Amino acid sequence: MAGIGLISNPKARQNKRRPRLLRLMQEYHDEVLLSRFTNDLHELDAALDEFHRKKVDIVAVNGGDGTLHLVITKMIQVWGDRPLPPIAVLRGGTINQVATNVKARRGALANLKRLVKKYKNGDEPRIVQKPLFRIDDKYGFIFGNGIVTAFMDYYYEHGDPSPFVAFRTLVNSVGSIFLRTRLYRKLFEGFEAHLVVDGKDLGKKPYLGIFVTSLSQIGLGFEPFWRNRHLTDKMQMLAIHKGSWIVPFLGLAWLGKPLPKSTVLDTIGKHFSIRVGRPFKYTIDGDLYQSAGSLDLFVDRSVDIIAG
Repeated sequence: MAGIGLISNPKARQNKRRPRLLRLMQEYHDEVLLSRFTNDLHELDAALDEFHRKKVDIVAVNGGDGTLHLVITKMIQVWGDRPLPPIAVLRGGTINQVATNVKARRGALANLKRLVKKYKNGDEPRIVQKPLFRIDDKYGFIFGNGIVTAFMDYYYEHGDPSPFVAFRTLVNSVGSIFLRTRLYRKLFEGFEAHLVVDGKDLGKKPYLGIFVTSLSQIGLGFEPFWRNRHLTDKMQMLAIHKGSWIVPFLGLAWLGKPLPKSTVLDTIGKHFSIRVGRPFKYTIDGDLYQSAGSLDLFVDRSVDIIAG
């Protein structure tokens, strides 16, 4: 057995907020576990080079979605065209949507111990295959801009990120719709975008935000990306029309039901071209990036995630 390679991100917000758990992770040892704590991208590169050289059977990630996004991006650089080993998401960050979607519900250390026990027993893990998108040389599961990044800016600005802060942010955001506060103007500013999906020109229209993801759930129990339950080589896009009255349909998003066409442009594809014509901020799995005004998102490979 080649073993399990563990990447822990000490700078993940959850790890920084709960140093005792990080210390327990550092103190946990096992003969099948190759544990590396990476403080920067240089250390991450070195750890993954070692895992590749030693041909580990599984790469486990102790961090949130942002850490996972960086680890997978670096793994693809190291492994090249060769298949990646299955990835275990330990739920060690503040935003853990990938872990939620594959039903990894325990804490990071409990998930790691369970993974090690199953590995030593020779149990075959249950695998969930998820498509990845690529933007330039970066890979991820969740893309968003407009209201998405505005919501994130507000979320991180007001208190230590947590499920409570996320819920409070959502309540304040909904309240701003009725009161027309400064937050409303920030969240619902919108933008014009010209969209092309798999060569089909969808025209130029005003939107509040554009989501593309391979996950079905994206936080607080909402499951608007219901198509992704069965997709293996494409992703669902929801582009929210500017001026849409969203609040009455939050229940549909919660239940995983289709949203009205008057509210969103809902489609699936493998190549999404987004042309805004001015610089805009976007997120990949919770990490923020800047576009000069246009980008192309390609769904051209997938990854095996070990389910909880």
